[in-house]
Amino acid sequence: GLFERYGARDQTRTDHARDVAAVLGFRPPSRADLSLMIEAAASAAWSTEEGETIVLAMIAALREAKIMLPPPVTIERAAVTGRAKARKLTYVALLADLSSEQLNALDGLARVETGAGVTRLTALRTIPIAVKADHVRDILAQLRAVRELGIDPSTATRAHPDRLARLAREGRLSPSYLMDRYTTARRRATIVAMLLDLEARLTDAAIEMADKLIGSTFTRSKNAQ
Repeated sequence: GLFERYGARDQTRTDHARDVAAVLGFRPPSRADLSLMIEAAASAAWSTEEGETIVLAMIAALREAKIMLPPPVTIERAAVTGRAKARKLTYVALLADLSSEQLNALDGLARVETGAGVTRLTALRTIPIAVKADHVRDILAQLRAVRELGIDPSTATRAHPDRLARLAREGRLSPSYLMDRYTTARRRATIVAMLLDLEARLTDAAIEMADKLIGSTFTRSKNAQ
């Protein structure tokens, strides 16, 4: 019928949508709104990489500002840009208080040690698991090397815990050759996050292995009686 043909027109739906938006006080989006979307995306991405969460944050910001939703491609572009901004802000925060000497030391961890065949970074993050007295000494030596880099534990408070944990996990699992392809800021920040996490892991590993060694010593002594 007449109404069906009328309602099937794309222009009709567009006109009605604009009329409803006008009644509700909304306005069409413009290029100037892109900065609002990026800031909303960056704020949400400070704690997460989840695309849905970031997009929902942008939509909420647009609704609060009474702006109609732009095309999906614009939303996607703003989300990607905001997420990249959040990552860069995290890198800056983690590196802010480091001296040039510390930054150079971080860069040195990515170099292959003479005679070892692996980078210092790989050697530091490889924690022995076999229960041996020599391994306790190795773990303590690794712990001293990490602490000698002088990364203040309070640095961890400069980034959101979820993003810091993500960076630390990336630092533990990514091969050195791949991290060498990162931007300088990303590589350094990833190493910092990994070192903050590694110090706790090494401490726990040393205590656990020492406990097992002491326990096995008592067991052997008891069995020898």
